[in-house]
Amino acid sequence: MGWSIFSALKKYRDDNEEENESKLLLSSMIILEEDADEEYLAKYYDTNMSMVNCGGLTLVSSYFFEWGKDAMEVIRNAFTQERMKQNLRSCFKDGKHLVMHNSSIHSKFESLCQSPSMNFQQDAIEEVYQIILRKMIHSRFAVVFRQWKEQHCQKHDMSLRSNLKAGVDKNKKSKVTKQPTTPHPAGVDKKLSNDTKRPATPHPAGIDNNKKSKETQRDATPNTRGSKTSNDTKRPAAPHPDAQIDVKKLKTS
Repeated sequence: MGWSIFSALKKYRDDNEEENESKLLLSSMIILEEDADEEYLAKYYDTNMSMVNCGGLTLVSSYFFEWGKDAMEVIRNAFTQERMKQNLRSCFKDGKHLVMHNSSIHSKFESLCQSPSMNFQQDAIEEVYQIILRKMIHSRFAVVFRQWKEQHCQKHDMSLRSNLKAGVDKNKKSKVTKQPTTPHPAGVDKKLSNDTKRPATPHPAGIDNNKKSKETQRDATPNTRGSKTSNDTKRPAAPHPDAQIDVKKLKTS
């Protein structure tokens, strides 16, 4: 309960209005250790609590201490491991509903806040009641759920995100790992089949294919400088106009 009051006061930390009744009501529910008298130390502040407290625990005032004990008793009975076994899905919601609609603790809280020594307004009483009771419920229910989790859940179970990350890392590692190369039977490092060059097949007639292809390419190139090629047909030279014609040879031919 002390933590619930301290946490609820954070809501009004930045509120500069000193007359805020909700803030004043929360402040009246706690005391400092230095302000505790002998009666309070004997009834509400045991030795174990004093040894644990190093200045961070919030002490509930004696005026609201008994009401806090009754409220915690209702909260403890509303959410137990037995109730979790009966209905695990809605046990939290059902337990919270039982506490928030408990008329006994609600009426006791109102009577304390409306006493002549306190005299707070109904709106402030209802606001504070809703805030601190919800925090008390959540803090207690969390303890019960943690105990149930330790008993029924294995410690080595990981979250969904951790499982997904582990699976991705495993796939990456398997892709990066190279398969060991199989040694050649003769002890020679043999390259992969795709990189192995095939020996050149000899031409049936014993002619070098590369040389033949180059010559064929050279012969197919047109002659642009007037040089003779093997494909050009030789023509007989025309006689000179001034040369004498041998009639006998013409007749014979």
